[in-house]
Amino acid sequence: MSCVLLTTDVAARGLDIPNVQHVLHYQVPRTSETYVHRSGRTARASSDGLSLLLIGPDDVLNFKKICRTLDKNEDLPVFPVQAKIMNGIKERVNLARQIEKIEYFSSKAKQQNSWIQQAAEALELDLDDENLVGGKQSEQEEKEKQKMLKLIKKQLNQLLSQPIFKNVMKTKYPTQSGKLYLPALHPKSESALQTISKQNVKKYPKKRKASSLL
Repeated sequence: MSCVLLTTDVAARGLDIPNVQHVLHYQVPRTSETYVHRSGRTARASSDGLSLLLIGPDDVLNFKKICRTLDKNEDLPVFPVQAKIMNGIKERVNLARQIEKIEYFSSKAKQQNSWIQQAAEALELDLDDENLVGGKQSEQEEKEKQKMLKLIKKQLNQLLSQPIFKNVMKTKYPTQSGKLYLPALHPKSESALQTISKQNVKKYPKKRKASSLL
């Protein structure tokens, strides 16, 4: 039976969970100690394990700090990703960000304006439109904003309905077969973990099996 455990750093130490194949760092650890404890949940005893860091531009500073502390003179091996699929992924992410931004600021403005209006009523003060966050939008402006939001959501849903990896066996779980396979490879081919392990053997012949991936 396979499962996914979504947890905070509370589970990074003190818990010995058997057969953990992969550790995915959704946020880059702030300290090298946390990174070591998180990654240590996999590759127990003589087993293989994969520790994958998701790093954005804002995370580079913390990542480099961890590398210096661990005395890593070379970058950690990069996870094998097909460059040609990144355009499709970026397009989806950009649309999702636009939706999140519009909804966030709209919700925030409504909450703040509601508080301002309640405070003005309690103090029996007249409230001008200029006192509201973003000013008081006309009904037409609000309709245009909702129309644009609906259009962006429709574009995103259309993209999400199309598979990014068109030559792979369809499955909800990338490790359903028991191994983590590269997106473009046939299931009978080697897994991403095997690929990285071979790279590490060439670069670090004396190091342990666990692969720390960027």
